[in-house]
Amino acid sequence: MIRTLIVEDENHALDLLSSIVKDYCSDLELLESASSLKEGKRLIDTLKPDLIFLDIQLGDDTGFDLLRELVHKDFKLIITSAYDHYALEGFKHEAIDYILKPYSPSLIVSAVNRVKKQRKEAEVFEKLVAIIRPQQTAVVHNKLSISTSEGVHLVDYDNIIRLEAQKSYCEIRLKDKSKLLVSKSMGEIEKQLPQTKFFRVHSGHLVHMACVSQISNQDGGYLIMTDGSQVPLARRRKQEFLSAIQA
Repeated sequence: MIRTLIVEDENHALDLLSSIVKDYCSDLELLESASSLKEGKRLIDTLKPDLIFLDIQLGDDTGFDLLRELVHKDFKLIITSAYDHYALEGFKHEAIDYILKPYSPSLIVSAVNRVKKQRKEAEVFEKLVAIIRPQQTAVVHNKLSISTSEGVHLVDYDNIIRLEAQKSYCEIRLKDKSKLLVSKSMGEIEKQLPQTKFFRVHSGHLVHMACVSQISNQDGGYLIMTDGSQVPLARRRKQEFLSAIQA
């Protein structure tokens, strides 16, 4: 069962979404619901759900404010809203789907199916890694094991230039200018990478610090990588990044 939490401050929207989940999504275990940022944060940190339906408008706060305050972030995210102009920022937070109100069973079921697919792929990936590690412990130690549609790849850390979030997927850019598209969030892959080599410079970007060739202060701040690509540098992460890259 996928342990699920709803964060929604409109009673009619909450009732409709809850009904759809109960009637059409048998794999979901609906835990509780929250109607405010404070209550949502408390329930997420306490219950540690697998999936969250998050409304963008929460009184004077937003769902994005809630995401920035969380300690527990190991969950799948489906964002809900009456407006479509938050979609881009929603996907920057690695949302699996962005559903416009009013809800319909077909949209909810489609989003939930994507969650189930990712969970199944993650289980297969973990089983493959469990098989590979005992046989290639010394090799895998300095490699990232990733599963794609083509199979399992073992990629040297030093061959990775950067990672970029692509909705619910992650794109890995390599030194030979090839790309790997992985059906896992960047946050999940980040856990497998050494913190001494890689740094999350932006919500949607993770870089190999040895592959940074220039730090620019123009346009709010960005990095130029050794392959010539540009990566935004979040203002709130700039000082920590500078300290890490000079260590």
